[in-house]
Amino acid sequence: MRSAAAFFLALILSLIVAVSPAAAHPTGADASAADAAVTAKAEPPVIDNPGPCTAAAAQGMPEGEGHDHQDIELHRNLSCRMKQVAFLPLKEELKDRPDVVLGEMDVKADIAAVSVIYPEGGVLFFDVSDPANPKFLSWYRDTNCESVVFANNCGAFIDLSADGKTAIIGVQNLSGVPHPLEIDTEGTPTAQPGVQIVDIRNPKAPRRGMNYSVVSQGGVHTARTFAVAEGPAKGEYVYAMAGGTGVDISKFTETPGGRVLTNVARVEAPNIHDTFTQVDPIDGKTYLYIADGFGSGFQVYDVTNPASPKPVAEWDLTPECTRDWYAHTIDVTHRGNKRYVTLPAELFTSANKQSASQQALGCGVEQGNGDKVGPMWIIDASDFSKLSPVDDRDTPIDVDDRAEMKKRSEAALVATWTNPAGRAGGNLTFSPHNQQIVGDKIYLSDYHGGVFVLDASGAFAGRPERPRELGYMVPAGDASNEAARPLFVPPPGSATPRQRGRTNIWDMVFYKGYVLAADQVGGFYSLQYEGDVVGDVPRDKPRPEAPTPTPTSTPATPAPVACASRAGLISATARGTGRNGGLTFDFKRRVDNPVTVDVFQQSRGRTVTGERRVRRFPGETGSFTWNGRDSRGRKVPSGIYFARFRIEAPNGQADTVRVTLGKSDGRFGPRRAFFGRDRCGTLGKFKLSRPVFGGRGARSLGIAYRLNEAARAQITVTNRRGRVVKRFAARQVEAGRTQRLTLKARGLERGDYRVKISVTRNGKTTTSTLTANRL
Repeated sequence: MRSAAAFFLALILSLIVAVSPAAAHPTGADASAADAAVTAKAEPPVIDNPGPCTAAAAQGMPEGEGHDHQDIELHRNLSCRMKQVAFLPLKEELKDRPDVVLGEMDVKADIAAVSVIYPEGGVLFFDVSDPANPKFLSWYRDTNCESVVFANNCGAFIDLSADGKTAIIGVQNLSGVPHPLEIDTEGTPTAQPGVQIVDIRNPKAPRRGMNYSVVSQGGVHTARTFAVAEGPAKGEYVYAMAGGTGVDISKFTETPGGRVLTNVARVEAPNIHDTFTQVDPIDGKTYLYIADGFGSGFQVYDVTNPASPKPVAEWDLTPECTRDWYAHTIDVTHRGNKRYVTLPAELFTSANKQSASQQALGCGVEQGNGDKVGPMWIIDASDFSKLSPVDDRDTPIDVDDRAEMKKRSEAALVATWTNPAGRAGGNLTFSPHNQQIVGDKIYLSDYHGGVFVLDASGAFAGRPERPRELGYMVPAGDASNEAARPLFVPPPGSATPRQRGRTNIWDMVFYKGYVLAADQVGGFYSLQYEGDVVGDVPRDKPRPEAPTPTPTSTPATPAPVACASRAGLISATARGTGRNGGLTFDFKRRVDNPVTVDVFQQSRGRTVTGERRVRRFPGETGSFTWNGRDSRGRKVPSGIYFARFRIEAPNGQADTVRVTLGKSDGRFGPRRAFFGRDRCGTLGKFKLSRPVFGGRGARSLGIAYRLNEAARAQITVTNRRGRVVKRFAARQVEAGRTQRLTLKARGLERGDYRVKISVTRNGKTTTSTLTANRL
């Protein structure tokens, strides 16, 4: 048995491995040398339609032998059509801890907030009522990072409420277990993963509020507020990236002791990095856009009722790859009835390379593609049905589905921007990072690459035109950063961005005609692009909160017509044709779209084979018969199978029906269902991992369900004689979050087992039963 110390160390290491790049923004002590080797590889591209600052920006990303990213003097006068209006070195303000590192920003109601990410979390507040003359207000010191080895951004993210009276901090911690902190805790506690509420009604004297715990791997990297102005879901919500699990949706409530957050739902998206929420001017719905890190490109959810998020669409340019591009931030703009999404990829390197199989697919060599030039994609998302349905991660996506997703994603891609120097990203050195759409311009922070102002008018008109460089600047302060911010102690390379370069711009925000920016290891800037008008208010972000249209039905209970729009199939059946070993497939459609039918083998003898597809029939429009032979012409063996019918529903999503089958003595016959269809009532989803379990490997059976409304749920398992073999404890379950249970095969005899779910809400009980065979 391992000692307690050994167990704790193993736990820490497992969390470090599990946490996404969003939680760590990895770097290393040898990052400078590694970056020099990686970033110098690329050659400057030939740009057909350059902007007025394209050439200057290309020269403003120096690299190679003899260049020192740490020498601020080598980075002066790197600008084009942008000027430095003000610079606060912050030497005096941060004298108590001069080695702190700055991170994310937000600006609302004339208050600018800059997160402090290392070696302690916190926020710097500034008065930017006159952005040309920003004034330091206060330094809110929140929590100590857990360790210089394990964390480099414990105060990972800052966001302000629309009225500028509340700040929320996304707090990361790789080794801690989420638990609440008392309101107004004195001193500086160690970071606990979750969301920290800060009362800034007096921004000169911020007060610590509730620590909202979020179950996650490593904590919360981003957290954003969004206000629903009217309707049944009226209130202010927080969408928090719960590392490794998804999006935690919570709602503010006023109490005598201060504002508190209460969970209302969760969206399962384990690789998420960032979110953007908006009332859509095209259809009036509220959409949550998710930049999905390594998981995909982006996903879209309907959160008109935040307590019941509904998947809408997904975009992924390389669905065949798992560790290539890291989708970072996401923004959305509209032009008439057109909807455009902007999505930069963050570039970094890792000690581990992509697998040989991934490299063979052309995914790249470095995990995070730090040896490539970082893209920012502009995607036409006007018609969500032309994108792909959201992958629920419960059923393995097959090769053909990936190919279809790739095809649709490529068709939706309008334009791609990469830096004009053709400089590879390295380890977060010349990498696109945060962005903001303002009219036809995109403002982009690029770490050591500074700040870009890009003309995206062509792409936002639907033309395949690379955004042009209108302005560019690498801010350099009024003295060396070393003089302005002396180091307390030499920091470890694993816990600071100083290795990446000086200057290092993590974030910037356009506000009233100025660009406010923070150097991670320097000070606070007010910059201006010569084409901006002083006093101009961003038209795209940040936006005034728009009212949400009142739904035609109670949001917590989706209307039957809405569910009907998701059902493309009225019915689907498969029946055996006798001794010839064939099957006849029959289906009735609600729409004229073609149906794809796949046949999957699940077992052979006492072996669980998994989802082994033996035949595919795409583009079917009516009944047809299969001869029972696989794609190579061989008769399929005896065992358990299922047929999957899939059609594009009226709302553009995939509607799927699974029919369980068994083959013995050369004939196919029906078996009881193992996978329920999506429903409109309290019980939304109910499924088993497969129709068989056990076998020679004693494989367990997975049980999953999701409720559309909060209710009490219980799972009971009985054998073929009706005897209860397992009763999972009844418990209150929140809406919109998939619940997963496991039934172990060991100790259970062979035969069918029925899994029954009972869901009780307001005194009414709904039941459903699925069946799996223990081999």
